[in-house]
Amino acid sequence: MIVVWLIVDEAHIATIAVHPDFRRRGIARELMVTAIRECITHGAVSATLEVRQHNLGAITLYRQLGFEAVGRRPRYYQDTHEDAIIMTVADLTGFQNL
Repeated sequence: MIVVWLIVDEAHIATIAVHPDFRRRGIARELMVTAIRECITHGAVSATLEVRQHNLGAITLYRQLGFEAVGRRPRYYQDTHEDAIIMTVADLTGFQNL
């Protein structure tokens, strides 16, 4: 599942999750690409998200999709008090080729 908010011209990926039995099959990538392409059709030009600093699998995926780390939210996650890394794609035109 994926939840994306379109705020003016920015797609904000609020949540993305794949059941553990189905991970590492490209589902998260397909969800991201499909959702962002849909946001582009509604005027999105950039995208942003927060990711747990220790979620290296997700960070790797986001980097492969062109997201770059642009900041940090200290103690963002209430359950673990882990920092969130803010990642952004400033120009979504590359998503048309994914």
